[in-house]
Amino acid sequence: MKKFSLFLAATFLVIFAACSNEESTDNNANSRAGFQQKSGSSRLDSLYNEMVTSSDYIELKSLRNSFNNKMHYTGPMMDLKPGEEFLDWINANISDTDFISYNQAVAEWRLITDKTLLVFQANLGFYDALAAEPEGSKAYYNHLINELPQLTPYQSCSCWDQYQGSVKAATTAFNEAIAKIAKNRFTFGPYNTSKSIADLTEKYSGQLTFLANQYDNCIDDCDED
Repeated sequence: MKKFSLFLAATFLVIFAACSNEESTDNNANSRAGFQQKSGSSRLDSLYNEMVTSSDYIELKSLRNSFNNKMHYTGPMMDLKPGEEFLDWINANISDTDFISYNQAVAEWRLITDKTLLVFQANLGFYDALAAEPEGSKAYYNHLINELPQLTPYQSCSCWDQYQGSVKAATTAFNEAIAKIAKNRFTFGPYNTSKSIADLTEKYSGQLTFLANQYDNCIDDCDED
């Protein structure tokens, strides 16, 4: 069976997402892998849309895609701590990557971190709005849902349910972590805040790609039974 492809649509804040168990799995223009977007905060929505259409954000997304494509890490990102352990893994497995050298990987990661800082500083209004959201708010979570690439549900075996549950767990954890960073941005300072955002986003997007690959493998194993 042809495998479903899922690219790393990486951003400094994130991509992809999940939903509640009550949401349907119909495959239409307003759903992503069965996760349907809910309405969020109008002010946060406006600021988010302004941010993701900016030239710096678009450039950051391109930098992150390039880095991820060169890394070729196929394991669960949850096994790696954000930031330095990505680079440590690349250093130990440089021949399995498309980086010419470890120094190239370090330089490209610094570009991502620096660009994340620029995007963060240019969009403080978005982080102010995110920090003002009540605990447990899904206003930002909803945008993650809307960014999830479209997949066709495969209901045989338990592949689809496992995929949905795993994505929901990863997205919930990421959403909570970013909200905490937003609320503590003044304590962390601009550089540490943007570095944390970059590190966590890389880990989250990598974990979702790993889960998509698991979903593909589950389908193949199911077909062989």
